[in-house]
Amino acid sequence: MATLAWVAILHWRLPALPAIVLLVVSTAIPMWLLELRRHSRAFDHGDHERQVPLKQLRLQRLIGLAGVAILFASSITMQNFLAKDWIVGVYEWTLPAAPVLGFFCLWQLFCRPGPPSPIEELGISIVGAWNQKRLDAGGVQILLGWVVKAFFLPLMLAWSYVWLADASDQNWNSIGWASFFAIAMAWLYAIDTAFATIGYMSTSRRIGAHIRSVDTALLGWLSALACYPPLSLLVLRTWLEYKDGFEWDAWLHASPALALVWGAAILLLTAIYTLSTVMFGPRFSNLTNRGIITSGPYRYCKHPAYFCKNLSWWLISVPFVANAGLKTALFNSLALIGVNIIYWLRARTEERHLMQDESYRQYAAWIDKHGLLGSLRHRLAGRS
Repeated sequence: MATLAWVAILHWRLPALPAIVLLVVSTAIPMWLLELRRHSRAFDHGDHERQVPLKQLRLQRLIGLAGVAILFASSITMQNFLAKDWIVGVYEWTLPAAPVLGFFCLWQLFCRPGPPSPIEELGISIVGAWNQKRLDAGGVQILLGWVVKAFFLPLMLAWSYVWLADASDQNWNSIGWASFFAIAMAWLYAIDTAFATIGYMSTSRRIGAHIRSVDTALLGWLSALACYPPLSLLVLRTWLEYKDGFEWDAWLHASPALALVWGAAILLLTAIYTLSTVMFGPRFSNLTNRGIITSGPYRYCKHPAYFCKNLSWWLISVPFVANAGLKTALFNSLALIGVNIIYWLRARTEERHLMQDESYRQYAAWIDKHGLLGSLRHRLAGRS
């Protein structure tokens, strides 16, 4: 469905705002319906007879909605103030989305009693913390889950908007390898961020995409947030800036055949990275466990997205090329190695968090034996 939406976007040359609406809606709705049908029998409906006074129930929902509104408003304001150029497009959809958000709030307040929704769970946690003068472990997990959504959802939506706008700005009158490469990269990153957007919108138990646990380790949060604005503007764009404006296309300008192979390798790595996000379906999220993914690229590697993304950056930026001198090439290469180390830390902290799940422990053991590196290691050991 995402591919069909993209074809429609290109055919009608849709502006970024309707394009992102079409892309997200056409992808999310079929995904939700399929997951709802898949998990309908497994979903526990036993809580719908909860003996909670209607007035108390609505108060909990109202407090939960207020908490969500405060978190999202704070996140968007913070990112707009500290990283305005990186969250372009958020305010373009805020006004058109207002009626939808208003209807959603009314539906949350007045829908019939049932199992607590994530918003209601937040309200219950806030009320409990107010009464007990402290937030218990369960409340911390619920609050952190909403902090994750409030931080990443606007960012993913803004980035998808930017990639779609970038694709629509391409010159289609003189299509060539350079234009095809730019359009393909925009398409892949737009799909990636659109699926990420859907993931942060889909934390419902009814489709099996609820948050099982949130990482509480400080190193896990720092290594993840260092890759996203506003913190990334300091860490990746200042301390570890490895780009000097000279990239692979300029380097291989005089070698069209090699440029074709090099660009194809970048597209392949980016496609695997995007496919890794797509395989999560409605369960994509940073810093959380929302179910263990073992198919697609994850059948061969525990962190295919991180590996392919980091390797593609080496091919795109070619920091080892001494165009501005050997000293600059060495500095750029060391800076990119520093970025790679941050992603290695993300991978390690994520594994430490997910190891609390028996399913992930079994998956990790299987990958260590049957994954690409594990298979290679066993073959080398067998030969020796």
